[in-house]
Amino acid sequence: MLDSGRLRWLLSCHCGVDARNIHAYMLGEHGDSEFPVWSRAMIGGILLDEYCPVCGRCDRRDVLEKISEEVRNFAYRVIERKGETSYGIGLALVRITRAILHDQNSILPVGCLADDYYGINNLYMSLPAVVNRSGVRQVFKPKLNDGEIASLKRSAAAIRTVLDECGL
Repeated sequence: MLDSGRLRWLLSCHCGVDARNIHAYMLGEHGDSEFPVWSRAMIGGILLDEYCPVCGRCDRRDVLEKISEEVRNFAYRVIERKGETSYGIGLALVRITRAILHDQNSILPVGCLADDYYGINNLYMSLPAVVNRSGVRQVFKPKLNDGEIASLKRSAAAIRTVLDECGL
């Protein structure tokens, strides 16, 4: 959730659009193998693939890769400067807690069990899910492109490697 928020904020800064009008997710591991789902990202209800040519502010590929890299490295920069990232984590927890306490049925990228999720099983990773009073009501499986599926599987493999090293 934290890095999805960072992704939306960086896109809003680049595009000059309020972050509340941007829907985009970072999925997978919260860390080096996380990835943006560009194929499903939307600005004002318009897919990013359709928005970018109309906007005309940049060479889309270069800018999106820089934004993705900046999101992945954001926490490292915060830790370097402040020594921790507790405020961002706290804000993410407040958002999740509100969704639960107020039974909001909010769609949030949270740690969920992958169960036949693009062939990934028995592994918790950040996926879009409806969160309400009962916790995770439903995990969504957005249509990912081939590159995103490969990124999801790489991220799952990175998580699995850590779990195996810990004997879990």
